[in-house]
Amino acid sequence: MFKKLGLFIFACAMGSSYAFADNCEVSCERRLERCEASSTPRAICHTEYGRCMRRCTR
Repeated sequence: MFKKLGLFIFACAMGSSYAFADNCEVSCERRLERCEASSTPRAICHTEYGRCMRRCTR
C-alpha cells in the first residue's frame, strides 16, 4: 500500500509541471479522472485535485 501511495505522490509531483499549462483546469480534471480510475482512495484523489486547482489560480 505504501509503495502505491509513494508512486502516486511521485507521479503527481512529476505531472505538476503540466498543471501550469494553458489548460490548467483541464489538466487537473484529467489527473482526477486517472486517479479515480486507479485503486487510490477517492479522498486522496480529491485532495490532490484541490491542490492542483489552487496551483492553477496562482
